[in-house]
Amino acid sequence: MKKIPVFSLVIAVFLSSTALAQKEKKAKVNPDHTNYFKSAAKETAAVGVEIQDAVARMEYAKFKLKVANKTNDYLIFKPHESSFKIENEALVPEDKKMIIINPMDKESKVIDVKGKGKDMHINSYVYNLGGLYKVSTSGAAEKAPNFRLPASTNEITAGNFKIEMIQIKKETQETVVKFKVTYSGEGYGFVDPKKLGVKVESGQEFANDKNNQKAFLLSKGDSDTFLALFHIQAQVVDMQFANLDVIWRDSFKECTSEKSEDLQLEMVLDEGLTLAKNK
Repeated sequence: MKKIPVFSLVIAVFLSSTALAQKEKKAKVNPDHTNYFKSAAKETAAVGVEIQDAVARMEYAKFKLKVANKTNDYLIFKPHESSFKIENEALVPEDKKMIIINPMDKESKVIDVKGKGKDMHINSYVYNLGGLYKVSTSGAAEKAPNFRLPASTNEITAGNFKIEMIQIKKETQETVVKFKVTYSGEGYGFVDPKKLGVKVESGQEFANDKNNQKAFLLSKGDSDTFLALFHIQAQVVDMQFANLDVIWRDSFKECTSEKSEDLQLEMVLDEGLTLAKNK
């Protein structure tokens, strides 16, 4: 019978005991225990991203993502094209609602991923920030027919845009119109209400006085509303009774997107904060 050296036997017992202890320790982890992570950030010439308030529990991992657009184009972020790389496995957020970041602006969104049976009580992982797209609005505007007020029809089309009048108030020196726009194309619809104006029967044109409205993007099937506000002196025309034509100028553009490079952010456990928060 072959003898086993005492030293080898001791090592084997030690390793076995250690593995068992680690397994028992993991099994005894409080399901309410939360791991807290340090903030992480990355910056390129076009975008700045920062992760804050990152946590991980047995069922999920989540954080707040801040995206700063440093360009004059629009940025789109699609969360379901990003992933959490955990122990060589990529887990994808289920959220399919994109966020749009206006030029030289910033937005934030909570990103989370569920383990679906996988223990998410992790100490580190890599977040692959895919799903960033640049959308340029420098293309040609869609030609839209003038919208007559009072309206003989409540809607018009311009390319893949449908514009509906849903509310109007006409007074002698003020007219307010609320429109709904729906985009049905395969790219993105860009809408800038500040561009539109109104023309009276004499041919004079007046700007949209609701000039604090931000331009916005629509994806396929999306709708949004905007206001047209006009003020004209009574000696020029009595708007309550006059025929007015809303002129759209460059209000509607169809745009395509260009995918940006993926960014990787390493998430590291904040041991001190984790200890303090779980007392």
